[in-house]
Amino acid sequence: MTILFFSATGNSLYVAKQLGGEITSIPQLERAGTYEIKDDVIGIVSPVYAGNLPLLVKRYLKKAKLKADYIFGVLTYGFFSGAATNQLLKALEANGNNLHYAVDLLMVDNFLPRFEMEDEIAKSPQKNIDTHLSKIKRDIESRTHSIQHQNILRRMASTVFGSVMSPKRVNNTDTKFSVTDKCTSCGTCARVCPVSNIVVENRPTYLHHCESCFSCIHNCPSGAIQMKTQRSEARFRNENVTLKELIAANEQSLS
Repeated sequence: MTILFFSATGNSLYVAKQLGGEITSIPQLERAGTYEIKDDVIGIVSPVYAGNLPLLVKRYLKKAKLKADYIFGVLTYGFFSGAATNQLLKALEANGNNLHYAVDLLMVDNFLPRFEMEDEIAKSPQKNIDTHLSKIKRDIESRTHSIQHQNILRRMASTVFGSVMSPKRVNNTDTKFSVTDKCTSCGTCARVCPVSNIVVENRPTYLHHCESCFSCIHNCPSGAIQMKTQRSEARFRNENVTLKELIAANEQSLS
């Protein structure tokens, strides 16, 4: 089994690791120009942003040729999963790929403009993440065929929320970021960015082709990166995922 994943703060990477098999980063596959994947089972694990599939995941899947007897998707979200499952189906079908099983999984939301991270982390045990994940794993092992299609109201809501996820607006998300004197010029922000949007000399410089994943903000070791509309200064990374793992998954400046 091969699992393709994208993860900015570790939720989707944790899920991918728990499901087993060989896990492969979508940003690194795209960087390498690897679009043909073949295995008996192929999975896609991705976060949901504002009820929509992330732009880089859509972009990759529309080019990918997945050859497998069984293809599944697990979409992690914290507030509203929207029409992401339908978008996953369409992205795969755009290049002749099938989707046999798709489900969303409620986890910790780390969208700073809407939520206070302290509260979201405190509510995590109530979401029974591992219990739901165990059921998903059993479904996949038994090759269950089931896709959680969203109704028209959810699709409409995704369109409304998704206006903030249009390429033009997403690319300029970084104009809302600022860097304080806590910055040590360590370069971690650039290394966890999945789209090479950050250059670090004395301070990080953003190049305005942001993915709006907030990986740089949440993974800054000194908490130096702030956002104008953030609800709190607390940050989040899934407790079962290391910074080293996220750098390996997302870094685009590898020699």
